[in-house]
Amino acid sequence: MQSLSLRLSAGLLFFSLFLQAQGFNVHIQVTQDIACFGSNEGELSAVVTPAGAAYSFSWSNGQTTSVAGGLTAGAYSVTVQSASGAIVVASAVLSQPDALVLTPITELPLAIDSMGAVEVETYGGVAPYAYQWFDQQAQIFSETEDLANAPAGVYSLTASDAHGCTAELNPVVLMETSGNKELINDKAQLYPNPAMGEVVLEIPTGKETSVQIFSLNGKLMFSALLQDTRNRISVAQFPPSVYQVQLSGMNKTLRLLVL
Repeated sequence: MQSLSLRLSAGLLFFSLFLQAQGFNVHIQVTQDIACFGSNEGELSAVVTPAGAAYSFSWSNGQTTSVAGGLTAGAYSVTVQSASGAIVVASAVLSQPDALVLTPITELPLAIDSMGAVEVETYGGVAPYAYQWFDQQAQIFSETEDLANAPAGVYSLTASDAHGCTAELNPVVLMETSGNKELINDKAQLYPNPAMGEVVLEIPTGKETSVQIFSLNGKLMFSALLQDTRNRISVAQFPPSVYQVQLSGMNKTLRLLVL
């Protein structure tokens, strides 16, 4: 006798093929679901009826006991042989939740002396979700999905679902902006801003200027005494973040975003 069974249980779609031969049959039970996308804690158990007799087991992934563990999502089969040599094969498909993904929808940059915001969409995993936004000092800034009323800085978001699966969004940079070039005393210019690889600092002709670039946690990233009118500064080794650029003699500090 043989039959095919299909059912949906706890988000897990699986089927088992029941074959009866020479007085016994086999079906596969899911004894441990896969909690997170890509994880390997799944477990399947081959149930033989009638129980009590001596049977040998051979799973398609090489395991040889009635229970196959440490499984990722996929199709599995088990071959069961009785002491008399009769063979029954059963199969099942072990599924998994979709990957937990965080996607920024909008990032609102800061006008000078204002606050910024980031809107986020969450996909996959298993609801409900929990959120933690961290600032550049690794302190919790917010525990909501969207970031709001945030000053300029670098942020990261960690989300977890009902199974404890996690996803991260990092880095998220909010900076003050007044256009592609920042003017210093209407004479000096720093551009492009945001920047990748290199920035140009233009200073008034004949005006010797000391420039220092600091990370938001106070680490000195660059220091030089500039005499040329147009100066190229490499930021290729700077991690993506917001930096403070200080110009001596001009009493000016501005922000630079490195992507």
